[in-house]
Amino acid sequence: MLGPLCVIKIFGLENFLLYWIPKLNMVNVYESIKIYSTKPLNSRFRYKDLFQIYPSNRKLKNYHPIILQLSFSKPTPYYRYSSNDSDILSRTTIEKLHLLSLFTQFYFYGFSKRKHPVKKFSSSAFPEIKRGMIRWYQDKTLDDRNVPEIIVPDNIETLFDIYEKLGKQKYNIFRKSLYLFYSGVELKGPFPSQSFISLVSALETLIDFDNRFSGRCNSCGQPIYKVSKRFKDFILKYAYSDKETKSNKKFISSLYNKRSEITHKGLLLVADLFWDNKQFSVDWKESFLHKDLIGVTRHCLINWLIANNINS
Repeated sequence: MLGPLCVIKIFGLENFLLYWIPKLNMVNVYESIKIYSTKPLNSRFRYKDLFQIYPSNRKLKNYHPIILQLSFSKPTPYYRYSSNDSDILSRTTIEKLHLLSLFTQFYFYGFSKRKHPVKKFSSSAFPEIKRGMIRWYQDKTLDDRNVPEIIVPDNIETLFDIYEKLGKQKYNIFRKSLYLFYSGVELKGPFPSQSFISLVSALETLIDFDNRFSGRCNSCGQPIYKVSKRFKDFILKYAYSDKETKSNKKFISSLYNKRSEITHKGLLLVADLFWDNKQFSVDWKESFLHKDLIGVTRHCLINWLIANNINS
């Protein structure tokens, strides 16, 4: 008489069972990991049973350690599981770094490779995180020097809710745009020109998606709407609520033209010309344009996310 394992192998059920049995026996696993920020966190923030952040006991001078606790689903240990837990943890951590940097307007980065399993989220003695009005946030730049500590906008839970409910197609598009936004923020110091390109590409990722059904001219085959016009219309819609002013148009044109100069002519931002003593200096006009680009890109990504809320 054949045993159960022989029957499984004969009928080719092994892969089927290895895929489905773990899904029927999923449990939540909690991990604690250290991340960093350029601003101090003096309070705690928790989003449902998915993650929470609170200050680390260790204090450093130029950067601020933060404890990030995550939960993710994993099969019970009775069954073989092909995915690597460390990979899942790394991907989840990176996702939270990107989202927190976008939603809170403060730069979260890096994470320790050392993880600490915990049975559940710690009951932190720190107070609930302070909140800022959305209008207040619109006037601030990333890591504003006048803001002494990390706070979050009033609607941060709503933003996470919308993100969690995105359909597969919009989720993939938004994640690509979010990655480019975060790369733009990350590269601003060491590689300003690459940062500028990445930020504009974050916008163009969403622009291309929104215009995926736009027609082409029957005579010449070119898109009916010029790329530059789509760029302008997208920013006006998601950053300026369709309020077209002379100042807005000039600013948007400056963004598009500067990106084109970098990519097509090799005219790097002055801050990148470190080998040329005659040109290497601080160009405040470029610097402010770059800083404003980060703010506009952030506003566009958040407002695009809200506009694509499946409940709206």
